[in-house]
Amino acid sequence: MLVRLLSLAVRCGVCAFTLSSAKRVVCNRKRGAALLGKGGAGKIIIVTTAAIPWRTGTAVNPALRAAQLAADTEHEVVLVVPFVPVEDQRLIFPEGVTCSTPQQQEAIIKAWAREHSGLQETDFTVLFYAARYFPASRCIFATEDVCRLLPQEQVSLVLLEEPEHLNWYRAGSRWSNQFSHVVGVLHTHYSGYAADLPGGPINKAAVGLVCRVVCRLHCHKVLQLSLLARGLTRSAVVNVHGVSAKFITAGEKKAALLRWQQQQRHLQALEQQHQQQDQDQLQHKHHHQQQQQQQKHFDCVLQHSNDQQKQQQPQQVELVAACGQPVQSAFSKGAYFLGKALWDKGHGDMMALLQDHEAKHGQVPVDVYGSGPDLAAIEAEAARRGLALSFKGQADHCCPALQEYKVFINCCKKDVLATATAEAVAMNKWALLPHAPCNAFFAQFPNVLLFSNAAGFSAALCRALEEEPPALSAQHLRELSWAAATERLLAAASIQAQEWPGAAAQLWDDCLWVPYRLFALLFIGARNAFAPAPKLQQQQQCGAQEPLLQVQQLMV
Repeated sequence: MLVRLLSLAVRCGVCAFTLSSAKRVVCNRKRGAALLGKGGAGKIIIVTTAAIPWRTGTAVNPALRAAQLAADTEHEVVLVVPFVPVEDQRLIFPEGVTCSTPQQQEAIIKAWAREHSGLQETDFTVLFYAARYFPASRCIFATEDVCRLLPQEQVSLVLLEEPEHLNWYRAGSRWSNQFSHVVGVLHTHYSGYAADLPGGPINKAAVGLVCRVVCRLHCHKVLQLSLLARGLTRSAVVNVHGVSAKFITAGEKKAALLRWQQQQRHLQALEQQHQQQDQDQLQHKHHHQQQQQQQKHFDCVLQHSNDQQKQQQPQQVELVAACGQPVQSAFSKGAYFLGKALWDKGHGDMMALLQDHEAKHGQVPVDVYGSGPDLAAIEAEAARRGLALSFKGQADHCCPALQEYKVFINCCKKDVLATATAEAVAMNKWALLPHAPCNAFFAQFPNVLLFSNAAGFSAALCRALEEEPPALSAQHLRELSWAAATERLLAAASIQAQEWPGAAAQLWDDCLWVPYRLFALLFIGARNAFAPAPKLQQQQQCGAQEPLLQVQQLMV
């Protein structure tokens, strides 16, 4: 009898799953293609896992994306970000900067976005959800169901920045059921980082599987910045990130200077060529005159000719020296790297390549910018290897001092797409990058030098130090802008009618949802029992009402 009841329950459950899946498929097919454009009155909701003033990629890029979408489209744009307690802020925000209320942080986010986007207005709304920072994982996780906080009506698109991160430990409803058009943007190659932990291959496979399942359950479509994560359902590879307007402006100035220098060198080469032609003609004339001299006056005429050449020589040398003055370089500094002080960011690979290069070509000074938990170990390893690495701490990548570097080196292969690399390319520097999926987008730019091994790195470094980078065209610079990135996003996030999942796919998704949600409920229950986190209302009540003095500090 019990077996029959269990069998009946399973059958009912399967029927319910099937009917639910079929209903959603019919709705999707009735709706047809979900095409996004600059027109439209619906909301675009961007949900992310970090917020300014923490200057990490999942805070910086969504803020600039929201500002550009609000400026370029008619959609109402809502940016949804975490608010963490002040004690957590001190671990991740710039030194001396804290926000005791969400209102303070909203003012900082909008001021920062206005400054770095180059837009006059940042007409988007900011919503906050309660969250905590976990130092062990170096991540922020929500302490409440974010999905329930969002408006449900007239939503054209929900954009989940890092959908796997947002939903690892979340037991709420599925985003893809709650909203009609959900697109995820992958920022981080989590399975690649997991491979470096103890039990690497097992960790990589497990984390990769969880990420694929989470993205499949919560997203109608997934956008990858590069082809690092494989096996994702309903995904497309497209770079939907841009760089701050400051870097584009700096790149335009450098490109104009490089073009002017190229013209000057061309003019110098032409003048030297003309001088050489004049000198050759003069010598030919003298030779012709000598042939017409009588044999009896040969010695006298030859002596006279030699005296004449000696008198002209200082004038000719002076002309060549004035014409051959070397044009000053557009950059006054050599090579550098900027990134978090983490081994995962490629510091070890860079040291190995530099050590091999120095054994063959001599020492090359490289300045390293950034801070992080592995900084002391990285400094010690550089000293042990005897490398000329100078560690400079944190710095704004667009500050005048960093604009003077000519060569940017980034040996990391685990970033989905490195923001610092895009910024360096936009500033018209040489960028030395390894052949890897994360660098495929940058291969189109003439100032990017890709290498596959130590010999290729040495050749690229020698060329970059000796030559000036080619000037970027206006089209190249626009490809790096947020305006172009927004156009790519709207095109890639659109879903054609035939792209919606069928009944079988929906049924499989429903079956995956059951064990996933059970695990999430168990984990969240244990976390709340042993480490309860304050709600956002409690954080607002406990926070001191400090004046908003940090905005100007973040404009640097």
